[in-house]
Amino acid sequence: MAKHARALDDASPVALTKVADDFAEQGALVFAAQAYAQAARIIDDVETSARTAQRAWTCFDRCNQVRSREMDALERPLSDRETEVAHLAASGITSREIAERLFVSQRTIDNHLRNVYRTFGVGQRADLAPLFA
Repeated sequence: MAKHARALDDASPVALTKVADDFAEQGALVFAAQAYAQAARIIDDVETSARTAQRAWTCFDRCNQVRSREMDALERPLSDRETEVAHLAASGITSREIAERLFVSQRTIDNHLRNVYRTFGVGQRADLAPLFA
């Protein structure tokens, strides 16, 4: 908690992200989500900010969505459908299998994945795993 307070006081996105990582490792997902959200708001790079915001939302979604001021102020970087497709892709499911599961075309899935990759500045499914784990 003291490291979190210092990182906030310093307005250091690197320190806030490190604190968030530590909270997540300890299973303190509400605190991790808040620290990631705080870091995302002060990161200058759009793609890095989006990746950090997604990490906040991933933690938030796993902790029964306990409300917090930080999360209320943070927009989701992806639509609900893009998030769903990204979760499935990150777990190793192929585009064809995702399309069958969601009752849409494979082309639709590939379009969603292109948007996801562009949002986060990544180029492959393996890059999604840390964001959606």
